[in-house]
Amino acid sequence: AIKEPLSTNGMQLLHGHTSVSVGAIFSSIGPLLTGWKDMDTPVRILHVSFRDFLTDKSRCPPISYINEEEQNTRLASMCLITLNERLTTVLPPIKYVKGHPRRIPSDCGLDSITEDILYACRFWIDHIVQIKGGVPPPVVEHLKTFFSSKAVHWLRITSALGRYQSLHPFLMWIKVCKSTCYLYAHICDPSIPSGRLEPNVTK
Repeated sequence: AIKEPLSTNGMQLLHGHTSVSVGAIFSSIGPLLTGWKDMDTPVRILHVSFRDFLTDKSRCPPISYINEEEQNTRLASMCLITLNERLTTVLPPIKYVKGHPRRIPSDCGLDSITEDILYACRFWIDHIVQIKGGVPPPVVEHLKTFFSSKAVHWLRITSALGRYQSLHPFLMWIKVCKSTCYLYAHICDPSIPSGRLEPNVTK
């Protein structure tokens, strides 16, 4: 379910609010991976057949089986937690070059932003829109926190990195996701009663 290979360090940072030991997990399946011994190298599966095995409930033992939908929801939650807890503390002040409003000086400090935050900035939408059916209440709460206090910081950093992420897929997802209809109204038009599912997205 992960959208881009992360290093052992990056994956551990993304799991920072949990008790998961990423290094221990990787070491147990080390022969089937590359890059896991170097903490800063992206970890990759040696062969796609191993991934197919882990995600096939009929073949994989229950202790090792990975439910892709559940894993995607966990990744969506971890991305939002990362953004909600760490964006304001790690963002350097972004200053543009005088006379060049879209040019950012090389010493602006963006290179200090950690791998987990970069991943969360880039892929939280991709993980969210793949959640089907009911959305877990904690994820809804994470979304409310993000849009009430962190969205501007997210826009700043993605724009500064030249990786602007369109909100359109997210808005289309939340519009048809009944369990979060009140959240859609809150985000897109606070004047709309939370019971309505069809707020005016063009406002």
